[in-house]
Amino acid sequence: MKINSSPKKDGYVLMADFDHTATLVLFPYRSDVWNDIAEAQKTHIALIKKMSQYERVYVGVRKNEKSLLAKLHGKNIVVFELDQDDAWIRDSGPLSVQCGTAVRMVKNGFNAWGGLYDDWSHDVKITDTLSEMFHCDYYENDFILEGGNITTDGKGTAILVENCVVNPNRNSCSKEEMEQALKDGLGLDRILWLKDGFVNDETGGHIDNVCRFLPKGGVVIAWTDDKAHPMYERCREIEEQLKEQMPTLSVNKLITPPSQFRRPEETVDEAGAMRRLPEELLTASYINYYEMERAVFIPQFGVAEDAVAKSQFKRLFPGRKIIPMYTREYILAGGGIHCLTMGVNFKEETL
Repeated sequence: MKINSSPKKDGYVLMADFDHTATLVLFPYRSDVWNDIAEAQKTHIALIKKMSQYERVYVGVRKNEKSLLAKLHGKNIVVFELDQDDAWIRDSGPLSVQCGTAVRMVKNGFNAWGGLYDDWSHDVKITDTLSEMFHCDYYENDFILEGGNITTDGKGTAILVENCVVNPNRNSCSKEEMEQALKDGLGLDRILWLKDGFVNDETGGHIDNVCRFLPKGGVVIAWTDDKAHPMYERCREIEEQLKEQMPTLSVNKLITPPSQFRRPEETVDEAGAMRRLPEELLTASYINYYEMERAVFIPQFGVAEDAVAKSQFKRLFPGRKIIPMYTREYILAGGGIHCLTMGVNFKEETL
């Protein structure tokens, strides 16, 4: 049920990525988005199976695709029907806010990253449907915000990329107006702004490719010492902007893989979505990971830096199982593991 109030008024605060009891995913299907849809689905099924070893995974699929997951069974996997325009639940789905032990959803506006798709009519109804299915009330904001463009410590502080939300293709308002709306609509007290995200990120530069809050405190940012890398200057700008706004913030650095580019055979050029053409810089970042209480799923790109990143994750998340996943099919479609997952706190008996 929709609540005609706001998280701030009711004492709710945006929950952190690392504070959830289950995971929600959708299923990729669009040939105008994915380079090799069969390979993408194969990768996704492998991810779901591995995640289910650590917590319950809810898998939303369109009615005509449920048969594709007929063999996907397990005590921690729940497959259910859900109308959708593709698999990017991080951006089209609900955020969660908490007050004590009470959890509610938040529905933000969504317009397919400023119109990268021609049609997102199913995506804008996802939160309404989930609210009814899982008996979880929700707030609704009138601004556009994708979940991939916000990271929070769960204590009232959040970081966003300005160019991704204070932008006419999403919200026609000032930065100050946007900040107040975010505070009211998500129960926040403090917002740190980064001017830009990953270079040439098709989303406009989502935060989840360049900076994330850590459960132990502080943040981790994308970093490279390769002066020829397109992210070399951007990484330093991000660090500087964070330190200027919050000098006491602990900033950890995570290696960035060598630049990845789209090959000619990976062209995706169909009506209905943006054109993805050869030689384009892909948004390959280890920051696009997904964490659970006992495990962290990290992207891999088939390069030597994969091993370095895995070692760094072990230090950042001591005691957790680090699970590498080869995700080229994900970045070819413009996203990553974090983009395709959403931590939730559904009551298990409700579905």
